[in-house]
Order: sequence, then structure tokens, then C-alpha cells
Amino acid sequence: FLDPVNGEIYINNKKLDKNLINWWHSKVAYIPQKVFLLDEDIYENIALKKDISQKDRDEIDSLLNKLNLFDLKPSSSALKDKVLGGEEGKRFSGGQIQRIAIARALYQKRKFIILDETLNALDNENMINVLSFLENIPGISILLIAHSDIVAKKCNRILKIKNNKVNEIKIS
Repeated sequence: FLDPVNGEIYINNKKLDKNLINWWHSKVAYIPQKVFLLDEDIYENIALKKDISQKDRDEIDSLLNKLNLFDLKPSSSALKDKVLGGEEGKRFSGGQIQRIAIARALYQKRKFIILDETLNALDNENMINVLSFLENIPGISILLIAHSDIVAKKCNRILKIKNNKVNEIKIS
């Protein structure tokens, strides 16, 4: 997201420069440990837009089910306009907020998702569920930044950064 101080970044053998940056941003989702939520309903928080079609709602409902967030889905038309969680989503757990952010990235069809300690607020059952769901989505790549052994066991490759050097410690 920032210009490198030294060196260059290449994606598919093409230099990432001002001509490719918008394309790259449309493919990437960065999900930090702390996620910002709008004081809007669940659909607007995931879609990041106001006018949401029934098809969009159905797609979001599917993501909510797969990410074990079905309890956030409005069960009646009276609840459809319920705001998500007050200011900054304070009515929800950190794990729920992190899964909402993952749903947001998947809804937006991002092909490269960076999870920066994004799973740290999840209990083990939800963490395994989310990782299993993500690994079965064709056509996306996930970069996990984590300190959890549970997360590491689900990864195809593990890279460790130590003393400014990258070492590969696992390849599946």
C-alpha cells in the first residue's frame, strides 16, 4: 500500500507502479487486528454500500452462515434496519467483528487477503472453522500474520522473519 523505500515490488512479473496500483488495490483486502465498523446494519457493513439488492443480501446471508455469524442476521423485516453494534461495534465480540471483516473481503471478491493477527480474538472452534472455510475457496490466496500454532498448522507455507531475514520453515 506504500511505495517501497528500497527496491521494487513485482506481481506476476509486472512492476507494481502507479499504472497498476488501482488494479492491485481492487484485488487485495488487508484486514488488521482492529477493524472499523460502521454504525449501520450488517448488510451495509459487509457490502459497504446503502442500496443492497436481495441477491446481495442472500450472498451476505450465506457468508454469515459460513462464518458462524448467523446470529447477526436479521430474523424479521423489523430487524433489517437494526444498526450493527453501536459506535465501533461495541455490542459485539472482537471475534465477531473480525469475522465481519473477513465477510467484507469475501463479499468484495478480493483475490488476495492479508489477515494481520485477524484471527486472534476467535476461540479455537471458530478459528478452525474460518480457516477451513477460507482454504476451500477456489481462486484466492491468504497471507496470515499470526502467532498461533493452530493457524500455522493450517498453512501451506510458513515463513519466519528473524533479524530482517525471511526463512521458510514449512512447505506442504
